[in-house]
Amino acid sequence: MRTVAFFIIFVVTGSVALHAHPIHVSVANLDFHEDTNLLEFSVKLYYDDFQSLINYKYNTLLNFATQSRIPTSEQSAIIDYLGRNFMIVVNNDTLVTKFTSWKVETGSVWLFFCASLPDSIREIKIEDRLMLDLFSDQTNLVIANLFGEQQGLEFNMRETQKTLFAE
Repeated sequence: MRTVAFFIIFVVTGSVALHAHPIHVSVANLDFHEDTNLLEFSVKLYYDDFQSLINYKYNTLLNFATQSRIPTSEQSAIIDYLGRNFMIVVNNDTLVTKFTSWKVETGSVWLFFCASLPDSIREIKIEDRLMLDLFSDQTNLVIANLFGEQQGLEFNMRETQKTLFAE
């Protein structure tokens, strides 16, 4: 009986350890192309946490580990969540973004987007609340390549908005 109990505890804690990560972090990369006024950006998340959040909030089943494509309903849930929790505001207008693709890497999913920027940019603000509704210790990093300069920003439960560029 002890052997069975030990085996069950080992399997349960082992499977949790395999999927758990002690750090809750997302990374977003923003690349502004001045010649085309196009902003390309990507968001990297731990896919097990992200799919659990999407499954719960939108009652849709994601499984990045086994899916080769994202059906329309699941894509809508992803876009809606990201649109509400990762916003880029240019000249006081929230950018309309287009989901372009995705890829899975070991334990993570990269989601790729693009958006057209106005000809004149006075100010760029970022609001990043990704995964904060799931983890109070979540840290979100944004690396922005704008106007020939690279800038890094950190967001968390206390700081969800920052100005990236202002004239």
